[in-house]
Amino acid sequence: TVKGNKVYAHILCDTNGELCIADIANPVKRVSLLDGGKELPFEQKGNRLFLRNIPNPIDPIATTLVIEVDGEPTPIKP
Repeated sequence: TVKGNKVYAHILCDTNGELCIADIANPVKRVSLLDGGKELPFEQKGNRLFLRNIPNPIDPIATTLVIEVDGEPTPIKP
């Protein structure tokens, strides 16, 4: 889901604390949890975003991450 310069990623399963999201063309400025706003450490290498220290699912259905990027979110592949 996208709104403005934010991408909302919905995690539907346990990640064991780490996740890699590919196909991000924009520089990432900030990653946080939608519920509570806690910032998460991340590293961006090329078009891949590596996230660490993701807590166990907060919501039994889905945990939502807010990925704030520079400019309008654009995928590498349309």
